[in-house]
Amino acid sequence: IGLRMCEGYFCEPGIESQIVRLMGSSRYEHEEPPTPRFAPYVAAGFFFTTGQFVVDVPFDPYLPWVFMGEEILLSSRAFTNGYHIFSPTINVLSHIYVRRNKPKFWETVGRTFKRPGFHNRLNTIAIRRVKNMLEYPEVDDELVWPQSLKVDKESYGMGKVRSFAQYMEMVGLDQKAKTNQRLEWCEAGTIPPVLLRIEEEERLAGKSIVDMRGKQKGKSTAIQRR
Repeated sequence: IGLRMCEGYFCEPGIESQIVRLMGSSRYEHEEPPTPRFAPYVAAGFFFTTGQFVVDVPFDPYLPWVFMGEEILLSSRAFTNGYHIFSPTINVLSHIYVRRNKPKFWETVGRTFKRPGFHNRLNTIAIRRVKNMLEYPEVDDELVWPQSLKVDKESYGMGKVRSFAQYMEMVGLDQKAKTNQRLEWCEAGTIPPVLLRIEEEERLAGKSIVDMRGKQKGKSTAIQRR
């Protein structure tokens, strides 16, 4: 009850390459909330939405076996395509993240190709594509290498309903300074201030997508739990 993922931070340089890592869920209410609460991130391991989502936010075939950066990229693409992210009122699924003596998916990649550690080498390349889409200045369109990492970026990158800058403001992340802010709106279970501002701008323009208080007007919503 009352569990949400509210915290993201930038990893250290090295194999994790300063990508955004999400912290696990924390409990913010001791009673079941009456409605799902807004959340900043989609948990890639388990989320549900409408089938239209895979049309609007198709999975990127150029990022096989991606792990680091998958959730921040998926979340930002969902947001910029007009989706809202919620946490369920109760925890419906969990998993044991640390499983000693049990194989992890990155180990299966090495076994599949009979090359131990192969996943790390693949991830080093894939993470550059992720960071390019997330507008890290050190891997912008001119600096990213190889340049082929930008292939079909318009098909698998950000949407056009909202801006990527609005998403990063909502989640309190700065990919240039590598800093993060505490998300008080997420901890309190309230509507993100950025979304309230966007709703007002859309209302004035006569093109509001969804009532922030729950009345659906068109675009589907994504719900996550980790």
